[in-house]
This record gives sequence, structure tokens and C-alpha cells, in this order.
Amino acid sequence: MDNIEDINDAINETILKSYKNLKKLEHKEYFKTWIIKILINECNIIYNDNSKQLNIVKKMAKHKEYNFFENTTSKVDSRLDFESLLSTLSYDEKIVVVLYYNNKYTTGEIADILGENVNTIKTRLFRAKTKIKNDCKGGIKL
Repeated sequence: MDNIEDINDAINETILKSYKNLKKLEHKEYFKTWIIKILINECNIIYNDNSKQLNIVKKMAKHKEYNFFENTTSKVDSRLDFESLLSTLSYDEKIVVVLYYNNKYTTGEIADILGENVNTIKTRLFRAKTKIKNDCKGGIKL
């Protein structure tokens, strides 16, 4: 693992899981092996999660000719407004909104990138728009 935050997360999760499951350890002499195995499993979980996120980025870069990072708004104020609108959305809804509005992907392209059904993407986009619309009516909470 290259990222210190990921390393810290793996260690913290290992400590929590080992503490919770200490009663299940039948042979105390295998404690070191047992805790190392938990740490390895946590590292694999974090690595796989990071790989999934990286695969999404790679698919997006391959799907369009331009780099999606270059297409972001340069004005800080509009970026903060956009981020505050996204703050109430779930992770899945945020991804769809960013890909649709910020990166100008179609719902079909987003479905291909995320490996989801087109109707699922349309539903997430509709839900996100509804949440944002309701937040704008009631005032955005920062």
C-alpha cells in the first residue's frame, strides 16, 4: 500500500476486528498468525476498493478522448456551489451527477462506465435532481 491513510485504515480495522473476535481465537499461541491474517485481509479489502475506483477512472478516460480532470470548472466559487449541491447526495448519485453534468456523458455512456443498467442510471439521476431541487427550495445546508 502506498497511501499512509490506507495503511492507517487497515491497521485500525485490524485492531477493531481482532478485539471484537478475540473470544473466537481458540489457541492463544496462534495470536500473531491470526492477527497478521486479519491485517492481510484488511489490506486486500482496501486494495480491491481502490482498484475498483481506479478502474472507473480508466474506463472514463478510455471512453472519451479527453481527460475528465481537465473538464472541471476553474472558478472556485462555482466549484464550491457544485460541491455543496452534491453534499446531500449518496455516493452513487454523486458519481452519476458528476459524470452527467460535469463531464457531459450520456446516461448510456455512464451505464457502460459503471457497469449498470441504463434505467438504473436514469433513476439515480432523477433522484439526485429531485434532492438538489428540494435542497435549493429549502436553502442549502453547509
